[in-house]
Amino acid sequence: MALMSKVGAVFYNIGLIVSMVIVFLTLKNYDLDNPEATLPYSQGLGSIIIFAVSVLLLTAVIFLILVSFSKARRKGFIYWSVFIFYLFLLAGIAAFTFGNSIFSDPLNSPGYVFMIIPVLTIMSFFAMTALILIQLPGSIEREKLVKAIKKELKKEIEGTLPFCPECKFRVKPEWKHCPSCGSKFSD
Repeated sequence: MALMSKVGAVFYNIGLIVSMVIVFLTLKNYDLDNPEATLPYSQGLGSIIIFAVSVLLLTAVIFLILVSFSKARRKGFIYWSVFIFYLFLLAGIAAFTFGNSIFSDPLNSPGYVFMIIPVLTIMSFFAMTALILIQLPGSIEREKLVKAIKKELKKEIEGTLPFCPECKFRVKPEWKHCPSCGSKFSD
């Protein structure tokens, strides 16, 4: 349950809200009929998108730290595969937002950038959700199972112990005296 603590839930929800803001804002100028004719962002809208992506990346880093140190379930191949995939998605979002000039045509045109960022953002949200779903059931199952086994063992142990003939206190077979009333037991 450490993954979905209050802090984990807050960062998950911040990531979800910021992801949807990024998708909405990046698709705002997108021309579906002719992606090549898509206009670039205005200065204000571009600044808001860069800020939203920065918040998403910061939230994702904190979320990944929380997930990595969570003891909810042992981490196997699937978990680490999704984790690495999530890191690649975040790197792609950062590259297309902050460094799209490093890409050659047509990838640096607004039509492609405005489509790639929302797709990567949506995929990163699903990867974040998958990281939760991979871990969370293990902790719930383990906690319930341990509690049930302890309860059953306690009942079983108490049911097999003998009673003191004087005070009816449960005693262990190897005891020579009753700890409650002090009476001696015969072999």
